[in-house]
Amino acid sequence: MQALATSAEWRGRFVRDLPRSDAFHWGDGTIMMNANKIWLDGTISPGPGYRLHLVPKFVDDGAGFLAIKAESRQIGALKTFENFALDLPPAIDLDEYDAVVIWCEAFKQFITAARLEN
Repeated sequence: MQALATSAEWRGRFVRDLPRSDAFHWGDGTIMMNANKIWLDGTISPGPGYRLHLVPKFVDDGAGFLAIKAESRQIGALKTFENFALDLPPAIDLDEYDAVVIWCEAFKQFITAARLEN
């Protein structure tokens, strides 16, 4: 993770006390991204069917995410809940996205979100 951290071009922060997070749905840590990867130095609550999405604007609840889901870009499924890394698809314009959302497809549940800054 430290080697990746030096290449980060965008960063965001998952916080446990996000208004729409709760004891079972949360994130805690720094999400980072460069042109090739997105990764978390931290932890998210465990659960099934989690997907990471880049979104055009920050939202902090399920209704907000569903309103922009068609404009979002699903990056991939999360297989672990601590210090994960995912490859970004080629030719993605990262300047189109201001935030990241973790969404549970299995239960249609908002987990957490973070604003991205570069």
